[in-house]
Amino acid sequence: MEYSDLMNFHLSDDDIAVRKAAHKFAKEVMRPVAKELDTMSAEEVVAPGSPLWDFLKTAYQQGYHCYSLPVEVGGPGLTPLQQHLVAEELAWGSFGLTVYLGVTIRIN
Repeated sequence: MEYSDLMNFHLSDDDIAVRKAAHKFAKEVMRPVAKELDTMSAEEVVAPGSPLWDFLKTAYQQGYHCYSLPVEVGGPGLTPLQQHLVAEELAWGSFGLTVYLGVTIRIN
């Protein structure tokens, strides 16, 4: 069996909406911030006023810090496929920032 035989190419309207929203966030927020952070020293990245903090605030407001969590603990209740779609789009935006979001989960 080939890997592609296991893939689901039939996304629901909800799946497509989740993917498009994550892609928009990755393109409009993550990529520009990642590019800016890449030019900074480690000290500058974590300093007050760094674009990292605005990025995290925006990501938390949109729920990208807990996209893989179930509703019972503050997650959005995405299906496993939707979680995968979000992860893929966020990683496209910036793998580093995606990992950072995953290890700095803050539950509201």
